[in-house]
Order: sequence, then structure tokens, then C-alpha cells
Amino acid sequence: MTFSTEAPVDPDAAASLAHVMLESEIQARIAAVRELAKQRKAIHEALAAYEEGWNAAVKEGWTVEQLQQIGLKETPFETSADARPAVEAVTPYAAPVAISTEYRSDVSTTPSYDTPSFGGPVAVPFNG
Repeated sequence: MTFSTEAPVDPDAAASLAHVMLESEIQARIAAVRELAKQRKAIHEALAAYEEGWNAAVKEGWTVEQLQQIGLKETPFETSADARPAVEAVTPYAAPVAISTEYRSDVSTTPSYDTPSFGGPVAVPFNG
């Protein structure tokens, strides 16, 4: 192993840079969830408006069969799972972990590993 002759990295500066990098990722993920929730709300509102329109058409004398002949359905979306497009599986990010610099004599300093059902190692908490 060779060591660099470059100047050492300031720990506080490195920690600050790491914080900025992680914070930008967190903000992007939060923004994605916010947008998804907005879209879900829009779908809910659109479905409520569609239902109102459907009921108004029936109240005005249209039959279910006539509306279906026109191409309108009582429920505007297919309800079976087969009708929905497949969604590509995405590997989720790991949850953030808090790291303590406090020394505790009652805690092992060596992590233990269990093998989960998918076959890879997973860190297990040290005595709680």
C-alpha cells in the first residue's frame, strides 16, 4: 500500500462536504416524493370529477350501456393488475444511520453479520 504525499484532509472540511453531498441527495428524494404526492392528489381529484360527470350524464338520461357504446366506462381505468404496465423494480437506498463517537465498554467493537433470505450479508446492531 502506498501513501499519498499530498496534504492531509481537514476532518471538519471533509465532514462539511459530506454533509452537503448527502443533503442535496436527501432534498432531491424529498422533492420526488412531494411531486408523487401532488400527482396522486391530482388523480384523486380527477377521479372525483369523472364520477360527478358520470352521475350527471346518467341523471340526464344516458344509460350505462349507451355511455359504454360511446367509449365511456363507469370507472375510467382498468382495475385488474394485468391491465397495468409492469413497473421496473428499483433497489431502495439504505436508511440513514447515526454514528456515535461515544465509547461504550458494554458494546462489541466487532460487527456481527447474519445472512438474510436473499443471500447477502447484513450488518446487525451491536447489543442494541
